[in-house]
Amino acid sequence: MKLSSILKDHNIFITSDQHFGHANIIKHANRPYASVLEMDLDLIARWNSVVSPNDLVIHLGDFCLGNAKMAASYWSQLNGDMWILNNSWHHDCRWLPHFASIRTATGGLTLWDPLTVFNFDDHLKITVCHYPMWSWEGSYYGMPMFHGHTHLTVGTGIENSYNVCVEATDYFPVPLTNYL
Repeated sequence: MKLSSILKDHNIFITSDQHFGHANIIKHANRPYASVLEMDLDLIARWNSVVSPNDLVIHLGDFCLGNAKMAASYWSQLNGDMWILNNSWHHDCRWLPHFASIRTATGGLTLWDPLTVFNFDDHLKITVCHYPMWSWEGSYYGMPMFHGHTHLTVGTGIENSYNVCVEATDYFPVPLTNYL
């Protein structure tokens, strides 16, 4: 897939694992919040402080623990268009079956395979997956791979593999250009 026009027309951000509406993630991931409401409001504020309405966000999954109505509510509060991975076997399974109705209600959402290679132009290809991998298409040639899931503040230590879960990015979506 050639996506060179996306690069020309949009700033691109990448992120993972907001876990909107998920109270237990505060304890599980040692997040600095007293309540799920405080966490959700801060994550929305941080997102909107860096992402403009015309930007694109590649989201690697575990967006929301809640149902379709809850997911649509969070999307309606966030700037930018979103490409989200179809991680239907994990936390997002509660709302993904209703993706078409959420997309109609909120606009700006595109669903991608759980493991996707984006070919932005002849020189920029990236692999994205919710889970970290030891090897991926193009890894031996320097193609970057982005993942979340770990809730760690560090990556895997594997060259060109980047952990973009919110714990690793100070709870902000990060410009893709920071990694390239």
